[in-house]
Amino acid sequence: MKKCPLSTLALLVAFGIALTGCGKTTVSTTADSGGTPSKITEAKLRLQPKVGDKWTLDVNLEMKFDTSQVKFPEGPEGESMKKQMGNESTLKGKLELNIETTEVKDGKVSFKASGKAIETEATGILQQQKDALVRDITTERTRTYSELGVVQGTEADSGSIIPFSDKPVKVGDTWDGKFSIGGPGISVTYKLVAFEQIKGKDVAKIVVQAKSLPEGTNFPTEPTFWVDLATGMSVQTDVSITQSAPNGAKLMMKSNQKLR
Repeated sequence: MKKCPLSTLALLVAFGIALTGCGKTTVSTTADSGGTPSKITEAKLRLQPKVGDKWTLDVNLEMKFDTSQVKFPEGPEGESMKKQMGNESTLKGKLELNIETTEVKDGKVSFKASGKAIETEATGILQQQKDALVRDITTERTRTYSELGVVQGTEADSGSIIPFSDKPVKVGDTWDGKFSIGGPGISVTYKLVAFEQIKGKDVAKIVVQAKSLPEGTNFPTEPTFWVDLATGMSVQTDVSITQSAPNGAKLMMKSNQKLR
């Protein structure tokens, strides 16, 4: 049985959204941010925090691994696998993510991020991932981006920082870029769908429209980011993921991140 690599949790928690392609994947987002309309009509999106700027995000994570429909091989080996996997495993976590700007120089911005697990619980085979989740969230990580939100050194980590248009944008405007789902970036179109306010911050609501996807991957609802106009940082993401393997196994994951 092929196992989906759950190291994705590290990226999902440490820098927002990063998904692995394992079997068929569907991604949906919660579009209602709870924000109010903003008077902003046009903005020049740039990653422009100051050194020492800090953000704390509250993260709620839920996972369910459904193996009730898996067709295991016949014989002792299959029976052993069936007993080990069971019908369903779950994992829930309440996490805290802390991000800090460490350097702004020559049009590049560097961040460090680490966090802590407030509460975690797991059943079945996902119990082995609980310790990995705690280890991942507490491990300090660093990333460097251009002021247009392009990650430097690798395109595998889109995170919660997305590439911006090099021109000022209004509602309805689109621009091309890369978006990572845990591997090489895929070509997508970003679309600004609204300006809103969240906790007194003017934000841009941006959706991701895939041009092409890896085989077996689907975005039934467009991934959505709420980006602070003052800093270029995402202040909220709501994502649900379902991964389906050819053998009938299904992994469902929900993550809700909100600026504290």
